[in-house]
Amino acid sequence: DAAVKTGRAFAGTALLRRLRARTGSHFNAALNAFQYLGLKLPKRRPMDPPWLFVDVACNFSVPNLPAKRTIPAAEAKFLALDHLSTMYRCHLQVYTDGSVCTQTDSCAAAFCIPSLGVSWSGRLDRVVSSTTVESAAITAALRKLRSFSARDVVVLTDSKSALQRLHRGLPQEKFTRQSLALIKHLNGKSFNIKFQWIPSHVGIEGNEKADALACEARTSFPKVRTPKTYQNNKDVIRNHFKAIYKFPHQACVIHGLSREEATLLYRIRTSSAYTPAWSFKTGRYASPFCAFCGDIEDIEHFIWL
Repeated sequence: DAAVKTGRAFAGTALLRRLRARTGSHFNAALNAFQYLGLKLPKRRPMDPPWLFVDVACNFSVPNLPAKRTIPAAEAKFLALDHLSTMYRCHLQVYTDGSVCTQTDSCAAAFCIPSLGVSWSGRLDRVVSSTTVESAAITAALRKLRSFSARDVVVLTDSKSALQRLHRGLPQEKFTRQSLALIKHLNGKSFNIKFQWIPSHVGIEGNEKADALACEARTSFPKVRTPKTYQNNKDVIRNHFKAIYKFPHQACVIHGLSREEATLLYRIRTSSAYTPAWSFKTGRYASPFCAFCGDIEDIEHFIWL
């Protein structure tokens, strides 16, 4: 990423050209690995001006609902349903959810509209973060709303991070950008769309159904294309080098040592311990020689003395 940013400046382009010419450098080795894996840099989309931002109505909490782990699931469900019936009684309720499984390298998004008997699910063509999957589910739900007549709609999700992407209005991620465009399009057709966070896995029927649809879709054939991001490239590179270097990680050598002992060990390993030879180089000692044998008092002198 740093190399890409550097390459945008004139001086940076010349620097990268010189680095590529050094075939034995670490940068050149990394570049060769990047090309061998067939990775392409994602296109950066320019920022929209503030006056084009979409105002998204997001509610990130349920009144009187503390942390879910501190109360029974039944109480959390009651508080959430009570809030929905009070605030969104006349709204079309759309439930979205996503599912990621690292063991099977699969992820899927889904949504359902219980009052209309409408549902959808789809597996993504590569594993992405849970936030991106949730964003994909929201995008699919908004796309479905285009076939409905204008009405009040509330999109219910258990992902606060996906809502934060929409609320900030910074469309750097593909699904978020598509969702913002769809919201603007639907608002122009007299839709009133709101977003509400709800607790997950507390027995809310719509949320449980969307979760089940997403889990089931993980075993289906991929039908949702995911955008290429820098994180995808990082994951590919990390997996590539993990397959090459299968040696176990060396245990931390400073574990159990005091701060003074760890500092001394680091200085010994970097040849910067305060020996007479080192102190002579820095101007602290008048002589680097041992007073007893006349040899240079460096680290090896202390080890083999």
